[in-house]
Amino acid sequence: MMRHLSPTGSPIKFAELAGWLVNTVTGRNNSEALLQLAKELLGVDAGFLFSTGRGAMTALLTAVKLQNSDSGRDEVVVPAYTCYSVASSVINAGLKIRLCDIDPRTLSYDEQQLHQIDFSRVVAIISANLYGLPNDLPMLEKLAKTEGVLLIDDAAQSLNAKIDGRYLGSFGDAGILSLDKGKNVTSIQGGLIVTNHRGLAESLSQQVGKLDALSFKRQLIEFIKVLIYYFFLNPYAYKLPANISFSGLGETRFETDVEVSKYPAFLSSLATAQFNRIDQITQSRTRHGFYYDGALQSNQSITKIDRLAQTEPAYLRYPLLVHDADKRSELLDRFREYGISASYPKSLNCVTEIEAHLVGERRCPGAEAIAGQIVTLPTHAYVRESDMNQIIETLAGL
Repeated sequence: MMRHLSPTGSPIKFAELAGWLVNTVTGRNNSEALLQLAKELLGVDAGFLFSTGRGAMTALLTAVKLQNSDSGRDEVVVPAYTCYSVASSVINAGLKIRLCDIDPRTLSYDEQQLHQIDFSRVVAIISANLYGLPNDLPMLEKLAKTEGVLLIDDAAQSLNAKIDGRYLGSFGDAGILSLDKGKNVTSIQGGLIVTNHRGLAESLSQQVGKLDALSFKRQLIEFIKVLIYYFFLNPYAYKLPANISFSGLGETRFETDVEVSKYPAFLSSLATAQFNRIDQITQSRTRHGFYYDGALQSNQSITKIDRLAQTEPAYLRYPLLVHDADKRSELLDRFREYGISASYPKSLNCVTEIEAHLVGERRCPGAEAIAGQIVTLPTHAYVRESDMNQIIETLAGL
């Protein structure tokens, strides 16, 4: 039977699913245990759960805005190539976006352009850490302190990655983790904010106290999603949803509105179970990432992404750049069953929905190049060595 790999995902074990079903039936709430695990891992005092990662980012940026309501600052520095929900969250928090270009060699900020930014109206900088590769967070932390702005460490795609021995999500003033489907630890949906910043923690605590819970219908939908995810992420079953045109798998759309609501408590035991084996999950992903890295060589057709010094990636996916547009298109069309995929199709400066919310420099050639060339390879636990060898052979054929 032919296997069809998902581009990303974190397989749920049967014991985790069974435990989750029991806890759901009995009404057990593991939310506090989940928060405690995150706080202990990252060494922070406060943590807050939301229904989605983008909802968590929106709530955090709303708290940032409230903290600086008298300063006249209303801009957020955002990487020009990152998840669309970051830009959407900035807009929904009532702030403006100041883009900074990305270095295609590292997927981190273009440091030269970053240091040329006018910070007079900037309130915060957001990191990206795409695909589990750490940005230069020590540099960002130092810059934020020098300019008197907050640093938000977006670790949504890089839970358990490190730089200089520190976990991503622990840098700056607050960190964002995501529990959405496709992340290193998943409960299908969910977002988590961690912080040692007293003012932000107080504001977030007030926000959480006012949040509405998801409706029974919405919770039922999430319950069904868990079951579908468990059964159909398997490579022998994934080809069914992957070949349904209306499933929406692999599509990236800009969502104008962001819902900020309570994290569904019945999902917490699933996230807690996966969080308890985060090291095992990360080791599997990094082993696969380093396997690709050792076998592939940068050449005229492809370029590997450089890891920054002193980093320990988590490899949500393994990214590389394919320079020839026709070869890239053929690769993405013909070899989908290997889990080879694209990513965000446009840099943020080319997304029409956010044009009215941009300030400052809009030319971002590095980010535009990444958007047109990036390809990602799967690293999750369903990936076999034989799969990786097929992928490597396919890339060599370019």
